[in-house]
Amino acid sequence: MLKKGSRFLLHLFLFIICAALFTAICLLIVRPPADSAGSSSAVSADFPDYAPDFTSGQPAALARAFSHPLPVLSGESFEGRVSSVPFEGRHALVATLHYGSFTLQCVQPAQAAPLLLNAELSPASVRTDSAAPFSILSMPAIYAYEGSRHIFYFSDDSAAYSLYSDQLDLSGLAYIASCLKWVT
Repeated sequence: MLKKGSRFLLHLFLFIICAALFTAICLLIVRPPADSAGSSSAVSADFPDYAPDFTSGQPAALARAFSHPLPVLSGESFEGRVSSVPFEGRHALVATLHYGSFTLQCVQPAQAAPLLLNAELSPASVRTDSAAPFSILSMPAIYAYEGSRHIFYFSDDSAAYSLYSDQLDLSGLAYIASCLKWVT
């Protein structure tokens, strides 16, 4: 059994590791590829064109409007919206799916992941005491919490995602995450 001081040091060490991992992921997502640094056409090709707002409760219709597969909870009703949001002088597409007790947000391109970050989220809220890493739809996920809000962040090469709830705890949100399916 670890003493109280040893547990604190272990948690501090794990927090530093998770914070460094989160920072590295954010830097990799935001940094443009080296070969396109001088070419504005190569960078803007990653960003979708402006699209008018689109609202629907149909997963396939939202995926078409988002121009990318969306993770959804099959068979559950939701209110969904896809909108263009300004990001670094261009437009990013944001899809928001409100289910009763949780919300799923998606943004493309993945370089626009900072749009998903919770403004009140402090670095101390990144979960560091989990023995097993989180994975959602075969993508590594980072878990964070702030007050009663529990959040998972995950991404692929094309889009970034956040799954959050003010009503569900970690185990409830993890269960929801395990039930997500892709829809095109």
